Order: sequence, then structure tokens, then C-alpha cells
Amino acid sequence: MKRCTSYILVALLMTQACKKENKSPVDPSIAGKYARFGAPVYKEKEMRTWLTTLGKAEYVDLLEMTEVRIKNRSRAVARVRLSDYSEGYMNPEHLADKPIVFLEDTKAHKSSDLQSPVYMTVPKGTIAFVIAEKGDWSQVYAGRVLDRNLASQWVRGGFSADRALIAEAREYEEAVAGLESDESTDETRIQAIKKLNDLAASSRAFGDLARKKIIEDAARSGERTPPEENNMGAAE
Repeated sequence: MKRCTSYILVALLMTQACKKENKSPVDPSIAGKYARFGAPVYKEKEMRTWLTTLGKAEYVDLLEMTEVRIKNRSRAVARVRLSDYSEGYMNPEHLADKPIVFLEDTKAHKSSDLQSPVYMTVPKGTIAFVIAEKGDWSQVYAGRVLDRNLASQWVRGGFSADRALIAEAREYEEAVAGLESDESTDETRIQAIKKLNDLAASSRAFGDLARKKIIEDAARSGERTPPEENNMGAAE
């Protein structure tokens, strides 16, 4: 009888251990979100201590929405989980639902009608976000583009929501920023050129943009076109 009781106790302990192991180690996500632009994330919900800055279109898990008193005002705050599973807090207005990237120069209209005025032509490679849809029209936000504020204009196609293409476009934008920023160091520029060379060799969607930017930078620097560009041109 004692031996039987011992077996039962061992079985119960093993069951409890399995339950603990199967328990989810992280909070469930309410929704997947993307940063509209370089958006700061903070360590506490009062948003006092900087944690990190998200890159444009960087993914986070939205875990919770809450209201916090900040400077005597009630503000909405989002609790998010980052790609490294750390958690932080940020302004929910800095988050968007559906990132896209333009695969060709695309006209953005002031309304969802081909007869409406063209606000601007969105350049190929621009990352934006769909904020509304009407038939085959999409209302998009991209922030500052070519000295214009693309915030609520309408486009009809010309873009993709493919995550791999968006990742390539992010690489391109970061490389261009590394070349053109006044704060860029020599090391930053070297890494930016390396990224552009990689894209020029591997990206079917944005390789042409990367090659063009390499040539422009070489001309601006008074240098000869890099060997990689000459080889790629010959191959084509």
C-alpha cells in the first residue's frame, strides 16, 4: 500500500511539473504593430527613461493599452514587446497596422479618384503605411517624402506588403541615411556603402536604386565608381 501511495505522489508531482513547463513564458499579444518612423520606447509607463528607438516599420507586439497621468494630463500609453523579448512603453500614435513599400514611382492623389489633383509622385522604395482602403484605392501615410508631408493621400496600386521587400527597403533607407547624415562618421559611411553593394548585388526590387546611390556618392566624393559597380554594369 505504501508503495502504491508513493507511485501516486510521484505521478502527481510529474503532472504539476509538466503544467509549469507548458505555461507560456510571455504575455499574449493583442496585435502586431509597426513603428511609423524612428519612435522612442521607454522603460516605464510614465515614459521618463529612454530604452531604445524603433526603426521605421520595425515590428512590435502590442501587449496592453493603458492611461497614465503625465504632466497633469491623461495620456494613452502602449506596452509593447520588442524583437529581443524585452518590454517597454511608447506613444500608441507612433504605431501603425499595415506597412507597404512602393515598387515603382506612384502618383498620390488628394482623394480616391483619378480625376482628383495629384499631390505628389511617391518615389520607388518609399516605405509607407495603409491607414484606410476604398475599393482598389489605399490611403497612405509615409511622413516626410521629398519635402512633402505624405500623411493622408490616396494611391491606386504600385506597392507591396511583402515583409521581405519591406526589409530590403529598410536596409536601403538606413544605408542612405548613413551616407547623407551630417553626423555620419567614416565607419558609418563604409558600412552604408557595404549595405548598398549588398543590395545592388542581391535585390531584384531595389538593386537599381542602390547602384544609383553608389554612383551619386562616388561623384559627390570625387571618387571613381567602385569596382563592384563596374563589374555589375558589365554583367548587365
